[in-house]
Amino acid sequence: MDETWLHQEEVETKRQSQQWRLPGEGPAVKALRSPSAGKVLATIFWDEDGVLLVDYLAHGATINAAYYSELLRGPLRNSLWRSDQARFL
Repeated sequence: MDETWLHQEEVETKRQSQQWRLPGEGPAVKALRSPSAGKVLATIFWDEDGVLLVDYLAHGATINAAYYSELLRGPLRNSLWRSDQARFL
């Protein structure tokens, strides 16, 4: 299991960045944008066969013992069961 922050970026397309300029005029000055439009915490569980579960923390939620307990008893347990069933097919 590991946790990582995933940063969301709003990337400007090449077409969006095009501007009309007069001959001899330099490039337009752009304001600095924030490096990230948002971020979300991803918790990833895996075993020797690969990724079992990726859980994204809801906005405003807090990771605590109750959150992990629910994650372990619910989605991760189901993923482990499906993984074990697939091994025997």
